[in-house]
Amino acid sequence: MQRVSLAGAYLLALSLMLGSVTAWAKTPDDQLIVGMNMNNLLTLDPAAMTGNEAPGILVNLYDSLVELDPQQLTQVRPALASSWDISADGQALTFHLRDGVTFHSGNPLTAHDVVWSMRRLLHLNLAQASVWKSYGFSRQNIDRLVSAPDDRTVHIRLPQGQRSSAGDLFVGGIGQSGGCWTASWCSSMHGRVTGAIAG
Repeated sequence: MQRVSLAGAYLLALSLMLGSVTAWAKTPDDQLIVGMNMNNLLTLDPAAMTGNEAPGILVNLYDSLVELDPQQLTQVRPALASSWDISADGQALTFHLRDGVTFHSGNPLTAHDVVWSMRRLLHLNLAQASVWKSYGFSRQNIDRLVSAPDDRTVHIRLPQGQRSSAGDLFVGGIGQSGGCWTASWCSSMHGRVTGAIAG
């Protein structure tokens, strides 16, 4: 009797274990799977990110003023900015923000949020500031050179000594940097919102 009970207990345990085995699922043919090493992903703050892995994740979390066209990587297209102007001398850029852009909290995105983010990037002076620094921006001049004349307009004046084509190059740099200097993270740190930008 004891042997039958022991055998029954083994069969019961085996049947319970077989029921808990995961089923293999086939990935649909039209589904993209991306695998990344995330050992160096130390922060989701676009102003403080380092390493090669972070941009691949952060560009999917945050929006930027402009972005590169994925079909033609030499072309910049609107993102948070619906349009932009470059002055005749190539030394000033004016970005016009899209209407209706909000943070996940529902708060509207304003040009003041974007300017705060840009200034924060230079004041932190971490790796992501290098793009700006290559155009002559610094902690000392960023507050003077980046402004928001109203809620929908971001004005950037390039530092003295930049060549006349720097405006075009700078817009391209913004597109290449993806979400590195958007208002999403920085404004949440500033107390305006609690999440990322919703398109």
